Amino acid sequence: MKRSWSFYNSGSGFFAHNTGSGTLHSNNAVGEQYNATGPQYNHFNYYESPFSRTDQERERLEREKNDCLRSLSFNAIHIRRDKIPPAHPSTCEWIRETAKFRQWRDRTDLSRHNAVLWIKGHPGTGKSTLMKHIWSYCQRELQARTTAAYFFHARGDLLEKTPLGMIRSLVCQLLMEEESTYQHFLPLFRRKKQLHIKLEWGEAELQEFLLSEMQTYQGKPLVLLVDALDECSELQVQDVVDFLELLSITYIRHGLNVSICLSSRHYPNM
Repeated sequence: MKRSWSFYNSGSGFFAHNTGSGTLHSNNAVGEQYNATGPQYNHFNYYESPFSRTDQERERLEREKNDCLRSLSFNAIHIRRDKIPPAHPSTCEWIRETAKFRQWRDRTDLSRHNAVLWIKGHPGTGKSTLMKHIWSYCQRELQARTTAAYFFHARGDLLEKTPLGMIRSLVCQLLMEEESTYQHFLPLFRRKKQLHIKLEWGEAELQEFLLSEMQTYQGKPLVLLVDALDECSELQVQDVVDFLELLSITYIRHGLNVSICLSSRHYPNM
């Protein structure tokens, strides 16, 4: 059955689219000889390798970064995205030709949409397939930007279907891709590790990091993709939408380049 597609403004400033350690030592092999009335002795010159401390510090920092990323990641972090089959050739390419998508991608007319594109449609109409197509397009064609994506999964584990899982995943991806972002996050990780035997992240503190500490962001332009918002509770959907819109507005206010794309079923009051 042929589907009709249209764009409309959601009223919230979004574009909406409807779809149907030790020290190393070495010695001088010859040494210096001292002549005395007694026997001769070799004096060995010990020195620290100029590479030892650097190598050990590098290894320590790498372990610390891996520990930090593991504290944010979880087993099924990308399982939903990976299970979505790719679109048939040419079936989703039309989205890139629409005026709304181009304005979102190119960040033109920001006063109308705050760099947020919201794709809406009934269940089973291919929104997730379209979102994976957009994600693949960003990875392939927008390599000058950093893309982080999250695909909610209602039938998955707790973190797969809650905003906490989303925010942990997005932050983890950004830390992996942007070293400057990781350096901003590192003091927070170190303080938390010192204070807590079991390191667990809360949704609010990760939101605060994205809103405040990343106002000095120095990395590549950002693209954030969030699919299937309706697979968490309706109250949580509103919270996620409010946060992402605030995030976009905050970034724009500080001159940062971010574009956000969401997908969900229709919500009459949003």
